[in-house]
Amino acid sequence: MDEEYDRQQLLAFDPEALANAEFGLAKLRAKYAEWVRDDIDELVASCHGQFGEEELVRVRRAAHNLKGQGESFGYPLITAIGQSLFDYCDNLREPGPQDPAIIRAHVDAVLKVVEQRLTESGGEAGSEVMNELARAKI
Repeated sequence: MDEEYDRQQLLAFDPEALANAEFGLAKLRAKYAEWVRDDIDELVASCHGQFGEEELVRVRRAAHNLKGQGESFGYPLITAIGQSLFDYCDNLREPGPQDPAIIRAHVDAVLKVVEQRLTESGGEAGSEVMNELARAKI
């Protein structure tokens, strides 16, 4: 009997608590578009001047943030873009002169997603952002 009661307690939920959690998550999602700017600023700063090991570390850290946070806040395109940039950094043997342009293409993609509020798949606009990024990486 006690076991059945415990099971029922686990399955029960408070609709008000759920509504409060959803409201809190919606507020965090709205703020994410502002928070992601810090990572964008880090990427942009890394593209100016000489691009070396130090800049690569900064780019990789920002890409890690993007790939880890985007989907959590309703922006899976940002996660995909962050993963793309993270993989690019991981595959570099050493930084080169073409790297800032490729990083900038990723920054531009993230900016489009944020500015157009392309949540979830982003529809046709999201597909175009990802296609543009793929072309820039060739």
